[in-house]
Amino acid sequence: MKGIDRADQYLRSLLISEENCKMAKKKVVLYRLNCALFNVYRTLNTNRKAKYKNFLHEVGRSWISEVQK
Repeated sequence: MKGIDRADQYLRSLLISEENCKMAKKKVVLYRLNCALFNVYRTLNTNRKAKYKNFLHEVGRSWISEVQK
């Protein structure tokens, strides 16, 4: 019985770590995407009139319109 309990504990810990790994990968991808978009924003917005939040909204709208075509 002890062996089965240990196996269950081991498998549960693996499932949790796989979930965390997936979430960590998503966070890394989203962070890098955000960094890339911020670099584009700084390059295009030299006079600092447009806000970063508005820039992100425009990028999102353009991506959605491309997908809907």
